[in-house]
Amino acid sequence: MSPTVVQGRCAAFHIVRALKRLQQTERCDVIIVARGGGSLEDLWAFNEEPVARAVHECPVPVVVGVGHESDVTLAEL
Repeated sequence: MSPTVVQGRCAAFHIVRALKRLQQTERCDVIIVARGGGSLEDLWAFNEEPVARAVHECPVPVVVGVGHESDVTLAEL
């Protein structure tokens, strides 16, 4: 587990840092990035380019589930 800030001005930085921390542990077979729903602004960190790149470049498989059924973020794509 790597709890982190997922909302607010610096959230993207914290999400990327948490992903990198998890990559460094040999105990991870898969990483799940998840967060409950909220407004578009609440979920915006998952649309930031650094987060999408960190998910894409992660050598460990990443499953992303953010928001409600109708919400889609760049990190999920």
